[in-house]
Amino acid sequence: MKILLPVDGSAASVREWAIGGVYGNWVQITDGHRKYARASEGDGFPLAMWSNRWSSMPLHGMGIDMIPMPDHRATLDRMPGSQIPVIRQPFTAGDMVPLWASSARIVGDHHLYDLDVDPHEAENRAGESVAAEMVELLVDALRSIDCPAEQFQRLGLPT
Repeated sequence: MKILLPVDGSAASVREWAIGGVYGNWVQITDGHRKYARASEGDGFPLAMWSNRWSSMPLHGMGIDMIPMPDHRATLDRMPGSQIPVIRQPFTAGDMVPLWASSARIVGDHHLYDLDVDPHEAENRAGESVAAEMVELLVDALRSIDCPAEQFQRLGLPT
């Protein structure tokens, strides 16, 4: 199964996995046959928001309090995997965090599905031995996209 194909058709595939997730909650990876979703460990920190859009986010002008403004801990950094400058705002326990990181916060809940036999993801196989393979795939994928060390720590993964 080909997971990702280049738009111009110049190669048979880009890579054999796809990664995604919900900021501040969980990260998932699939190889097209299995899907592994990993939540954060412990208290779900460290957590940081990386953005070059703080001042232009329309929510601030509308009085919607979904995204905290940067504070004294914010630094100028680069977006992981690129040279794009961004503001990096770290959060710690007790801070207001962006709405999508605070609602339905999931901690310590990991899921593994065999999509070939369970396409509706009804049977969580996280306790099976194949989970170690998917954790390794997730770690390798996160490394390949220059994932920040804090994400590994938050997910309880080796860097």
